[in-house]
Amino acid sequence: RFDDGDGMLNRQATGARHSILTKEGHIMVPTLQGLAIIDPDKMFQNTTPPHVVINGMYFNSKLVDIMTAFDAGVHQYIFDYSATSYVAPTNVQFRYMLDGYDKAWSNLTTERKVTYTNLPKGSYTFKVKASNNDGIWNEAGANMSFAVKPYYYETWWFRTLGLLTLAGIGYGLFAWRSK
Repeated sequence: RFDDGDGMLNRQATGARHSILTKEGHIMVPTLQGLAIIDPDKMFQNTTPPHVVINGMYFNSKLVDIMTAFDAGVHQYIFDYSATSYVAPTNVQFRYMLDGYDKAWSNLTTERKVTYTNLPKGSYTFKVKASNNDGIWNEAGANMSFAVKPYYYETWWFRTLGLLTLAGIGYGLFAWRSK
């Protein structure tokens, strides 16, 4: 994919299907502003994968420091991430995954934020990786782990207390009927 950042006269190729390969190996592509000539031997390949960072995490629209556990009732989690590529920063692409929630990596995106809502209790790791303009991926990427605490009625102590209460009521009814 070529654009004006690669030296094209115009992003719109009027007849890309009608490109011509010359004897010298150059590719001639008609554009709206004239003929673009591409010399594959002089093309630069960016082999440096971008550096990926998670800039911040927001919950319920509030920026948080690195936290390991969120109380139940947090309805919105926003991850803000980026990657540095000095050759063609607008062509950086991302894939992300919330391990513990997503079953697979996302489709390619140029977005630099993702929102998750109403996560159930559990442990999660947000992972993001990026590729540069030539498709070289930083597979290590960046990640952030956190947990969502259960509501009080989902805790073991609440359920144990409920069972003991029911057992006490059952015993009381049994003792009352036995009189």
